[in-house]
Amino acid sequence: MELQPLLHDLLVAVHAPTQAWSGEDGQVALADGRGAQGVYHGDVRVLRGAHLTVDGAAPEAVASGADGPGRARAVLLARGVDGPGA
Repeated sequence: MELQPLLHDLLVAVHAPTQAWSGEDGQVALADGRGAQGVYHGDVRVLRGAHLTVDGAAPEAVASGADGPGRARAVLLARGVDGPGA
């Protein structure tokens, strides 16, 4: 039996009839296509994966949260791109 995906740790932006669900880092990364992450228009998932990389590496999540009605913000830090520092 497949369990319903947990939603409490996802970042969401809703502007009806469209919803965008991602991890707290803003990445929509569903390798297996399961779970709630993605962009939905009405009841149809129109995007199930979007993954940002900088020089081949995923940035590190620093902060995330609501940024007004229908908006969410994820602040990411690219580390090790030009050397060992941030």
